[in-house]
Amino acid sequence: MNRRMLLAAAGWIALAAPVTAMAQPNAPIRLFGPGGPAPAMREVAAAFQAAHGIPVEVVAGPTPTWAGRVAAEADLVFSGAEYMMDDFVAQFRDVVDPATRTTLFLRPSAILVRRGNPRRITGLRDLLARPPAEARILATGGAGQVALWEDIAGRTGDIALLRAMRERIVLVAPNTGAAQQEWRGKPDAYDVWLVWNHWQIAAPDHADLIEIEEPFRIWRSSGTVLTRRGAARDEVRRFAGFLAGPEGVRIFARFGWQG
Repeated sequence: MNRRMLLAAAGWIALAAPVTAMAQPNAPIRLFGPGGPAPAMREVAAAFQAAHGIPVEVVAGPTPTWAGRVAAEADLVFSGAEYMMDDFVAQFRDVVDPATRTTLFLRPSAILVRRGNPRRITGLRDLLARPPAEARILATGGAGQVALWEDIAGRTGDIALLRAMRERIVLVAPNTGAAQQEWRGKPDAYDVWLVWNHWQIAAPDHADLIEIEEPFRIWRSSGTVLTRRGAARDEVRRFAGFLAGPEGVRIFARFGWQG
């Protein structure tokens, strides 16, 4: 489903497909997804609630922490990458309506450095040209970041750059939450955190942002899919249209996403 179709969501009629769990009248809209898009999604939820008086709850974090609640509670599932949404559609195939899947926003990979950029790092080539002791990289794995560092370093097909990146990686954290704890808790262990730009924008007191130069910068998306329960609720379709519309785009842009 493209953005234009989603903007018309408020006018859809309830789908005829079976609904696994009907919401109670005045029940909050419940959104489930990863932590990366969550700060922006929470702001969109608050703006929608303020505008329409309909409560919206955002449940975010590693998938295992909320997957068991999707069938009974979820109205909408959001993702942090296209492959992640592929996995969600497969994992929750008895719950979600694939026809409502929508790609909404993109954000770029970035280099996060310590406040004030004490190493004076200027970009990826500069980082990888430095001695490993002056370019200690905290890389991020897990949902939304699978193969992130390899995709960045391997963009040009230069095996020397890939080897240089590997030599400078101190740790590949299992997810962004664990990486954030490492970054904040061990300031003397890492010079660089390789992750998405919005992790600095959401917490500017903990890092400065250095853009990754082309052609090494990569982008991954955030998108949504409605559950059958959610697609049957007028207020959920209204929220989906609000998220895809100008206010949703404006809010996500503040967090470094492009729509």
